[in-house]
Order: sequence, then C-alpha cells, then structure tokens
Amino acid sequence: MTLKLGTVTTIVISSPEVAKQVLHKYDQAFANRTVPDSVRALDHHKLSIAWLAPTSAQWRNLRKTSATMVFSSKQLDSTHMLRHRKVQELLNFVEQSCKKDEALDTGEAALTTVLNSISNTFFSMDLAHYRASDKLQEFKELIWGIMEEAGKPNVVDFFPIFRVLDPQGRRARMT
Repeated sequence: MTLKLGTVTTIVISSPEVAKQVLHKYDQAFANRTVPDSVRALDHHKLSIAWLAPTSAQWRNLRKTSATMVFSSKQLDSTHMLRHRKVQELLNFVEQSCKKDEALDTGEAALTTVLNSISNTFFSMDLAHYRASDKLQEFKELIWGIMEEAGKPNVVDFFPIFRVLDPQGRRARMT
C-alpha cells in the first residue's frame, strides 16, 4: 500500500514475508532516509553520519573511520580503564549521596557518566560534574530540544515549496 502525504510517498508493508523480501533484495533502494527540514539548519544533514545517505562516499568514509578509529577492538580495549574509572566515579557519587541521605537523580547521574566517558575518550577531559549541574542541565536541555524539533511533524517536510518560509519556525529554532 502506498500513502501520499504532500510530496512524500510512503510505502506500507503489512506482511512479514514481503518486508523480508524488500529488506533483503531491495535494501539499497530503501536505504536512504527522509531528512527532516529542521535538521537542515546549519547544514547538519551534510555533515552528520546520522543524516547522510548511506550510499554516499562521505557516509562510507565516516563509517569506516568510526569503525577503525573509534569502535575497533584495539581502541575500545585501550579505553577500558577510562570507562572503568568513570563507572567507579558514578558508584562513588551514588554511595556519597546515600550516606548523606540526599535524593539522587539517576538519569542525570547516568548522563554525567556517559558524557564524561565520551568527552574523556575524545578530549581527555570531563564536560560535566555530578554536583555542579548548571552546564549539564543546559546541555541536556539543548539535546532534548534538538530531539523534539527534529521529531515533530513539519508541514515543510510534506510540502517543500514552503521551505523558504519555514512557516512553523522549526529550522529557525533548531539553528
């Protein structure tokens, strides 16, 4: 079944057999994803591995670089102690909070741990701290805002003729 919303044609596959056939035989034809107009702010869709077309040379190069330089077994083994130290910091923070009978925001503590693990891997420094949460809260709000803007329906995605106008202001807010 096909569904046409503005200029976007969506194919609905309702049987597992047909889905398997499509994904196995025609995977390249269906590999490209629709890029929401809001993601086009600051040309992010041209630079991000998440939004580039998987069939492009740039996407393949970024994927290869990620696989060999960031996620290879050798690289992951070399950062094992760093990840272990960050988890230990999390456990120490939880223990201190329990001893002081303080309320613990587990989501924020986990975000701090993950963010510091990633930032230490790439920049050799912590970007967040467990107690001083102003910067972490600002970062969290920024990421949440980006996810919300990219995920909301936008009339421009269905009727690209309105792209210049940005009638809902999604691209402006994303910028």
